Order: sequence, then C-alpha cells, then structure tokens
Amino acid sequence: MNNDSSAKRIQGLDELRGIAIITVLIAHFFHIRTSHPILEDFHLGGVGVDLFFVISGYLIVSILQRTRGQDSFLRTFYVRRIFRIIPLFTVVFMAGLTIAFATKSSFSGVPFYLTFTQNLLAETPPYGDLFGEHYETLPGLAPLWSLAVEEHVYILLPLLTIALAPRQFANLLVAIAVVGISCKLAVISQHQQGSHWLTYSNPHETWFRMQYLAFGGLLSMHNSLWRLLVIFFFWGVANFAYGTAWLEWIVGLGLILSVRQCIVGTPLIRNRWLARIGVLCYGIYLLHLFILIALDRTSLSMALKLPIFVTATFLVAYISFHYFETPVQKLRIHFESPKRTSSS
Repeated sequence: MNNDSSAKRIQGLDELRGIAIITVLIAHFFHIRTSHPILEDFHLGGVGVDLFFVISGYLIVSILQRTRGQDSFLRTFYVRRIFRIIPLFTVVFMAGLTIAFATKSSFSGVPFYLTFTQNLLAETPPYGDLFGEHYETLPGLAPLWSLAVEEHVYILLPLLTIALAPRQFANLLVAIAVVGISCKLAVISQHQQGSHWLTYSNPHETWFRMQYLAFGGLLSMHNSLWRLLVIFFFWGVANFAYGTAWLEWIVGLGLILSVRQCIVGTPLIRNRWLARIGVLCYGIYLLHLFILIALDRTSLSMALKLPIFVTATFLVAYISFHYFETPVQKLRIHFESPKRTSSS
C-alpha cells in the first residue's frame, strides 16, 4: 500500500490500489465478516490487502534489483522506507494510545507496535495468532498488522539482494511463496472442518501472507513467469492434498494477472478517480478506522453514516498526503546519501 515516490508511475497500478482500499473500506464499514454466517470466513478486506502486497512486492523488488550496485544502496532504500512509513504510523500510533487512555483500554499491545510485531496479536484466534488471550490491539490500529508483514520483508530483502545472484534470489522468492502457501493451507484446513467450501481466510502472521509479496517480486524479475506457473501448480496440488477451498487460489491468480497487465502496459482499468484514491491509499488505510469508531458511537442511521464516513475519510487522507506525508518525504534527501548530507 506504500507508494514509492521515486519510482516511475506505472499506468493502472494506482487504480488497483484504489480498488484495493475500497474493498477494505467496504469490509470494515459494513462489517461484512460478521454480517452473515456464509461470510464468516470470507474476508473481503483481506483480498484488498493481498492486492496491496502483490503491488508492493513488485515495486520493492524492482527497486532493489535496479539499484543494487549503486553507492549507498542500503542507506537510500531504508531511508526511503522510513520516511514513507514511519511518520504517519507514528501519528496513528499516538492516536491509538490517546484513545486507549481515554477509554481505559488495555496497553498490553504497545510493545508489539513498537517492534512491528503487531501482526502476532489475535484478531481471529482460530487462525493461530500467537498472542491474544492477554494482549489487545490498540483502538483504531487493527489494520496495522499488514505494515508488520511489509516491514519484515523490507528488512530482509535488501540484504538478500546483496547476498544472492538474481537467479538465486528468484528461486528464494519461489521458496518463500511455497512455504507461505503451505502454512496457510495447513491452518485453513484445520479451521475448515465442517465449514463451507467458499473459504478465504485472513491469518495475520508474516508466514501466512509472504507469498503475495513473493508473487509481486517474481513479476518484476526477468524470465520468472515459469516460476509463478510452478508455484500455482504446487498450490493446486496442495489444495487437493489438504482438501481445502479453491477460492483463494482463484483470487491469487486474478491478483497476479491484474498487476501483470499493468506491467506490460495494458491495464484492465484506467480511471482518474480510482487513481487518485490509490495515491491516497496509505492515509486512507491507516486513518479510516478512527472515523468509523467515532461514527459507531453515534445513533446515526447507516444511510447517514456512509456518506459521512466516505467524505471524512477521503478528506482526512487528502490533508494527510498533501500537508504532512509529502512534505515529510521531501526531507529524506538530506539522509539518503552521505555526499548529499555533507553538501547540504
């Protein structure tokens, strides 16, 4: 969900981001996961987040492969990630702390946010979250689990890019995808006993979600389409072995094909309004639950809440992007290169 401001914009990717964030908003506003028994295991917001992961994996690996031989390669990469992610994360983290203090909520989850391990906190215990009985997420910060997944990948991939040749790196991405698929199928099959076949589950731990970042990474590498075919063949065979649903396999294939269409220059969707929403997606994703929490504490009807929620969310995200995120990102030039720092 994090746009890279240094990367040349690829037609269609912002539209996909727009679609992804809209699915998250719909899922959270209408409480789709709890609105009907058939939808209990189908997480529409999870589909949107997986699309974010594929796009992010593609962009990050593209940047790493393109810049791996440059001076201050690691410094530049990490500085850009920090300036893109941490400022707004800090703001919403402090907002979560403030609400927790005002509502006398638990602060037990704070160490997890400070170490980007908040995806280990339980939202859906049957899916195997490591912590949950005595630890709670901070108010409004539930979506931040996906930032933890991305941060884990951002920390490791640059180091692996240096250590491995491109072919070895591509094979490593295949291994990451296979492990992620296997872990997720195992927990889905365990939870799915007696459940209906349309299961699209959404475990939060990195080892359940890293395959989507790997998919995107492989899309950015030369001659890796056959590797993706191998992964999906394995995934299909594993579905038979575990006796699990095919919905996630179909969704995953659709996400990859939609991103690839943008890469090859023939995006499926071109729409300026969706693209504008996609540009604001990071702020929308991090800020929208605070607005929803406030609205849920009112007695307004759903018909009134929806336009207020949409308007307020996009307005706050617009202000955040143009008057906070973008100005802060411009400061990164002073930290990216020692030469630039010394001459500034």
